[in-house]
Amino acid sequence: MNGRYVEQLLLNGKDFFDSDRQLMLDNLPSFMVKGVKVYDKESDLDKYAGTKVKEKKLVMDVNLKKQYHIGTIVNVEAGGGTENRYMGRLFAMRFTPRSRLVAVGNINNLNDNRRPGQNTSWTPESMPTGTFTNKLGGIDYQFEDELSGFKWRTEFTGKHTSSYNYSEQSNEQFLSGGNTFGRSLSTGHSGSTQLYLSNRLDIHKEKIQWSGNLWGNFYRNDSRSGSASATFSGNPELYAGGHVPDSIQGPASGNLLRRLALNRILQTSKNNSDRVSGGADFSVFFHKLYINGTFDFNWSETKSFRHYRLDYPSSDKASDFQNRYQHTRPNYGLN
Repeated sequence: MNGRYVEQLLLNGKDFFDSDRQLMLDNLPSFMVKGVKVYDKESDLDKYAGTKVKEKKLVMDVNLKKQYHIGTIVNVEAGGGTENRYMGRLFAMRFTPRSRLVAVGNINNLNDNRRPGQNTSWTPESMPTGTFTNKLGGIDYQFEDELSGFKWRTEFTGKHTSSYNYSEQSNEQFLSGGNTFGRSLSTGHSGSTQLYLSNRLDIHKEKIQWSGNLWGNFYRNDSRSGSASATFSGNPELYAGGHVPDSIQGPASGNLLRRLALNRILQTSKNNSDRVSGGADFSVFFHKLYINGTFDFNWSETKSFRHYRLDYPSSDKASDFQNRYQHTRPNYGLN
C-alpha cells in the first residue's frame, strides 16, 4: 500500500488464518463487503499501557456489511476423471460478532496446488514431469468476549504432498569401430509432511493485561530413487524377448546382458530429513510494570543411503559395489 508492506490481514478488525491469509480474499463474496481499510494498528499492549512499547503494524481490515455480521459461507468443489484422477476443495466459515470457525481442505492428484476458491488458471506445466498429489486441511477458531476481556484463538494446518516420476531413455552412438547402444530407466518418489499448531490467549482487565502464545511446527521429507543403465555392443531390441529396461534391472546377469552388455550401472538411494520447531512468548502489563519473555527451539536431522553397482556382464572384469550411509548429526537451537 503506497510502497509499504501490509503485515496483517483482518476481518472486522480480527486476525484471520495466519498460515494462509489469501484464503479469505479468494473465498469471501464481494457483495458481503462494506469496505476495506488500511491503517497503522497499535498493539493491545500499547493501547492499555498508554505508551509506545511495540511498533505499529500496517494492516488491511476487510469490513462486512451489518446484515452479514452473522452468517455462514461454504465453497465446495469436487470432481473425478479417467486414469483415477480426482480433486476436492472445501472452504467453510461460520462467524458471529464473538466467534469465528474456519475449515479448509484441498485434495487432488492433478499436479494442482491452487487454494480453495482460487480462480487462477490450472498450470500443470509448472511441473513438467511426473504426477503430483496434494493434500491440505486446516481449522482456525477464534472466540472473543469484550465484556470479560477474554480472547482465545487456535489454528491448525496439515499438508502432505507426494510426487512420482518415471522415465526411460534410448540412445545410439555411431563409432568407427561399431555402434554402441544405451538403455536406461529411472524412478523417483518423494513426499513431504508439514504440521502447524498455534494457540493464543489474551486477557485484558482493568489492572492487568496478559498475552500468551504457544506454537509448534513439524516438517518431514522423504525421497527414494532408483536407476538402471547399460551399454550394449549390439541393438538389444533384436535379441530381447521382452522389455529391455526390465532386463537390466535384475541383480543377476541374464542371457541378453552376458551376450551384449559392455557395462551396467545400478543405483538406489533414500533420503530422510526431519525438522521440528516451536516456541512460546508472553507479555504482562501490571501497574505500569511491563514483563515479557520469549522461548523458541529448533531441531533437525538428515540421513541418506545409497547403493551403487558397476559390473561388466559380457567380460570377467571385477564389479565395483559401494554402500554409502550418511548421517548428519542432529542440529539443535535454543533461545
